[in-house]
Amino acid sequence: MLNSNEVINLEQRWKRWRQRQIFRRFFAFLSLTALFCLSFYIGFFLLVKGANSTINSIVASVKEDTKELLKPDKPSDDKNSSVAQKDGPRLALTIQPVPRSSSSVSSTVPKSETIKLDRDEKVEKKLQKSKAIIPLAPKMVQEQKQEDSKIKTAKEKKESKIQINMKPTSANTTEYLKEKFDATGNIVFALMLSEEYYHQGQYNDAIRWALTANELDPKNERSWILFAQSKAKLGNTKEAINALEEFLKTNNSGKIESILIKLKRGAF
Repeated sequence: MLNSNEVINLEQRWKRWRQRQIFRRFFAFLSLTALFCLSFYIGFFLLVKGANSTINSIVASVKEDTKELLKPDKPSDDKNSSVAQKDGPRLALTIQPVPRSSSSVSSTVPKSETIKLDRDEKVEKKLQKSKAIIPLAPKMVQEQKQEDSKIKTAKEKKESKIQINMKPTSANTTEYLKEKFDATGNIVFALMLSEEYYHQGQYNDAIRWALTANELDPKNERSWILFAQSKAKLGNTKEAINALEEFLKTNNSGKIESILIKLKRGAF
């Protein structure tokens, strides 16, 4: 059997061993976590570095492509310039005074005021052709004027024919006004029909349409005037006078009064 002292020593030794085991496990856990964090950081750093390198390479390639696209086409410019030099004549001009005498200009004019002209043979040929064409210009102008005058006369004839055919007849106007009155029932079209028939000398129709307008508006002055004028034209001056006097009983109108005076005098 063990003594109490030995038992206490064993317990203390077991506690120490237990603490060492716990410390070892904690240290191993810390070392593992440190290694994991370190590996994660290294991997992330390498990933970011690789992405940056790829992005830089892409940007550099894009820049190179844009530079190539923006480079001017030198050979084409040279061709254009050579063509322009071939086509256009080179002229070097200085002021030259007009000589009064018929002698040669080179003997009297100083070198600083001479004219230096470098012309190609093509340009001179073109000038000669233009000089040959210039005398024909008046004839061409006269021919063009004659053609223009012919076209104008033809247009005027066509327009005159169209205007003659497009003149409306009285029958067309009355039919048109009747259609408008039937569609709208407006007093304006009835009054226009009465006036149209009055001017045509169809006084009975003028009276009928004046009465139609009067039914729509009994106070309309124009309907009474057309009725009275048409009656007077038919020889019924008394009916015309009675109608106008009846209107003046309830209304005032200077125009109707003047027409009434004319009817009474027999001057209408």
